Amino acid sequence: MHGLRANRLEKIFKSLYLLVLGVGCQLLGQELSGELVTLPSFQVTDTRILPTAEQWRYAQVPGFEILSSASDSTSRDVIQDFLRFHRAVEVLWPMVRMNASVDASIILCDTVSRVKAFVPSSIIRNAQQTVSLSLEDHEHAAIVINLGAARSENNSVGSSKLVHHEYVHFLVNRIGPRTPDWLRFGLEAMFDTLAYTENRVGLPAISDMMKNERVAFNLRLNQAIKEGVSIRAFASKDVAYQSMLKEGIIIPLHKLFILDQDTNTQSSDWNTEQATKESRAFIEFCLLGSKAKYREAFMKFAYLSSRSRSSEDLFKQCFSTGYEEMTALFWANTEMLSDRGFELIDKQGKVVADIAKLNLHDATDAQSSRIRAEAQRMAGRTEDGRQSLIAAYLRGQRDPELLSALGLAEHVANKDTRALIFLKRATNENTKSARAYLQLAQIQMKLWVSAPGQQKLGVDRVAILLKLLFKAKSLNPPLPEVYEAIASVWRESSVEPSRGHLQVLDQGLVLFPYDSELFLLDAQLYTRIGYLKDALQLCKIGLSWSTDVQSRSELIKLKASLEAKIH
Repeated sequence: MHGLRANRLEKIFKSLYLLVLGVGCQLLGQELSGELVTLPSFQVTDTRILPTAEQWRYAQVPGFEILSSASDSTSRDVIQDFLRFHRAVEVLWPMVRMNASVDASIILCDTVSRVKAFVPSSIIRNAQQTVSLSLEDHEHAAIVINLGAARSENNSVGSSKLVHHEYVHFLVNRIGPRTPDWLRFGLEAMFDTLAYTENRVGLPAISDMMKNERVAFNLRLNQAIKEGVSIRAFASKDVAYQSMLKEGIIIPLHKLFILDQDTNTQSSDWNTEQATKESRAFIEFCLLGSKAKYREAFMKFAYLSSRSRSSEDLFKQCFSTGYEEMTALFWANTEMLSDRGFELIDKQGKVVADIAKLNLHDATDAQSSRIRAEAQRMAGRTEDGRQSLIAAYLRGQRDPELLSALGLAEHVANKDTRALIFLKRATNENTKSARAYLQLAQIQMKLWVSAPGQQKLGVDRVAILLKLLFKAKSLNPPLPEVYEAIASVWRESSVEPSRGHLQVLDQGLVLFPYDSELFLLDAQLYTRIGYLKDALQLCKIGLSWSTDVQSRSELIKLKASLEAKIH
């Protein structure tokens, strides 16, 4: 029965096949005629295959975000030791607080593949040999440690020491746009010898610094001061002291400060080792000697000499004395020739407790992607970082800090239409990124000013832009571009600013006295509203600080024009 049914079905299928085949042959033999009908096109869509979110551990401590792929115990050992070191450094170096406004991260990698993502490929070809990295720009910093390489038999420097080393680089680079080498080398030498426990800091003696000669000179100098002889007059006549100056045993300060980034200013027989030791001794003398009498003056000098060339006038402005007198006072000091220790005391006068135990938890996709992307961008792997942020966004992450980082990455990639969307969302969600508010204002102003038929910005648009920029001004780190953007808004405004409106720019000049463009913009606005004497004063101050050729040229022209009008 079943066999008959199968045969019958087979005959039916054969008949249908022959029928279809015959009809098809007839159609092929006919000539097509009539109007051609175009059917609607079909768009094929597919979901992008996203990489899986990376697994990291996360912790946050004052001033730092921690991202680690290592075990919690290893991470705690490295980070808690670093926090003790950081606290010890803060006792000696007040400028640590300048860096507190900078977003800084420490990334601990347990495998080469993790490290490779942060290695600047254009500079370092072999990621496996990379033990540590210090990455930074004006607003961010990242220390990346290859824990595997740090533990290797060929590397005698431990993981903790590597973090210290990179952190000191970060601190020194943060002093100013061009930290002079005498200051850089001296600080690095001082911090390299720093000893610390959970509540105590120690600095070992500096060896080979002519202790006996210094002690003898100190006694002679103190006797001369008692007799009413000036320090400068005594030093110029002291035979032993002058002999050591001539022989190069003593490096006078005006020669010490030649040790600068411009190595062409150094003599061919310059002894960098001796100069580094002398720099360290001078730094310790200023920070700790004579009951920290010169501490504030030195901090000011370090700040200013990292923004302009060291000179005796600049030195006198800070120390209220010249090179010769200070060289003699420094040489007479012997405190740095002995071991010194300090207890760490809190505001209540009690010895501080140990660093609290580090609490690690799984990093969110937004946290790990943002931190890694920022580090990749600073390493020159901008597109890698951007793709990390995009992937996190497509995986559903909407953290405002991720959105701001993504918006800024889109701007760098010349995709301002997309950047505008992300930055608006981030600022609406109150991101803490000052750069996000600044960049949104800059993109928006550019669109409004360049619109066809647009002349000047109306009151409503000025208010929108200033609201964004004043929000940026209230956040850390302070950005000179924020003040420049505020000035640009008033320059493009259809409404004249008042003198009170421009006072915020004066605040910016106090924060960024080396910003020649801001001086120029501020002076131009004061000129525009008729305050010519104020504008002239700004030109003069700007020229005393300015190192930018173009801005100097514009300031000189404006100054000459104002002097002609006033006189």
